[in-house]
Amino acid sequence: MASFTTSRRHLVAGGAIAASALAARAAHAGEWFWRHRNRHWDDHGDRDGDGEKNCFREGTLVRTIAGERPIEAIAEGDKLPTRFGEIARVIRRHELGRADRAILITRAALGSDCPTRDLYLTACHSLLIDGYLIAAGNLINDRTILRLPPDDAEYFHIELARHDLVWAEGLLCESLLAEGQRPCAPLVPYRWARGEVASHLRSALAPVIDLRRPQDIVRDRLAA
Repeated sequence: MASFTTSRRHLVAGGAIAASALAARAAHAGEWFWRHRNRHWDDHGDRDGDGEKNCFREGTLVRTIAGERPIEAIAEGDKLPTRFGEIARVIRRHELGRADRAILITRAALGSDCPTRDLYLTACHSLLIDGYLIAAGNLINDRTILRLPPDDAEYFHIELARHDLVWAEGLLCESLLAEGQRPCAPLVPYRWARGEVASHLRSALAPVIDLRRPQDIVRDRLAA
């Protein structure tokens, strides 16, 4: 059960996220006005981030049957060990380009040598923890799992014939959940700022009534 000191921390965190989200919406509204006025549209804009894929940053080491290789060196036809399907063949590897919402999971944030190195991935990219696929954005604790500012790094995702888990920097991370595929485990998606605020409120209330969901419990445990 969370302490009242922890509850205050969650209330402050939730308030900060809500304020940041409101400021971002206001900025977006102003940007939309000027674009509309000038009839200039950005076809790649995605305010809520729903278009982002579950991707790894360049340099991430992914386990293959021939050893670990950087994600950008993975090619179609490469064979990867997986959690549920044993050996799977990569059918597509796509480059997302720049990611607006990226997460850093620091070395050993989830346990001894887990991950083995710092792991960078997009906020909606899920890890297998306690039997759930939990998106990295749900685990931000501002200590060992951090939100990153946009940068110019390239991000890549890999697609298998069916959704599964591969090892990246020693962690079980999902492959691309392509259209028509079913999640290989119960999925807890990332709900952006609104979801983060609700999550911190549930944790803040935990000393009185524990309504926390799996992602809240995992995040609080990792933060502690």
